[in-house]
Amino acid sequence: MTNGTHPPPAERDEDVIAIDVFPTVVARDHSGTEPVESVELLRRDVGTVHADHVTMEHAGVEHIDAKRVTVTNSGIRSVQAQSAQITNTGVLTLTSGSTSAHQSSVVHLATDTAQVSMSAVVFLNARNVTVDSSTKIVLGAGEGVRAILTPASALALGLGIGAVLLGAGRLFRRRS
Repeated sequence: MTNGTHPPPAERDEDVIAIDVFPTVVARDHSGTEPVESVELLRRDVGTVHADHVTMEHAGVEHIDAKRVTVTNSGIRSVQAQSAQITNTGVLTLTSGSTSAHQSSVVHLATDTAQVSMSAVVFLNARNVTVDSSTKIVLGAGEGVRAILTPASALALGLGIGAVLLGAGRLFRRRS
């Protein structure tokens, strides 16, 4: 403390959250046979989480770096994991080896194997994809991806919009 006042926010202990203060639970291992310790976030907002296993519900996180991530009704800026399962969640960037998304929204999904149902994905890059008919993918690359815009159609759309803007610009210049 300085001059009898509280220290700046960055110096207060309550603003610095270490991994050992997160509640832990016993969860099922990825193989499904071994119980493991997992970090559990319920109704919290935190910055960055580094752990082997993360379970979130009604929480917000800037970045997660973990082996296995299970998220429900949450929002995340970026996830890097070996395996990720998201339900009713919004994610900006998700990079993983295996991903399962149900009723979620992802802006950029890069994965080896993806199972996506009733979700929206803007950019999808995956080797193997299983998608149901109600999933919306704007631009995707990978086996089994049915995107609204393919790379060729995105290029054609961009060229068409450019031509219209160029023509409108010339038309308005002639009038003035």
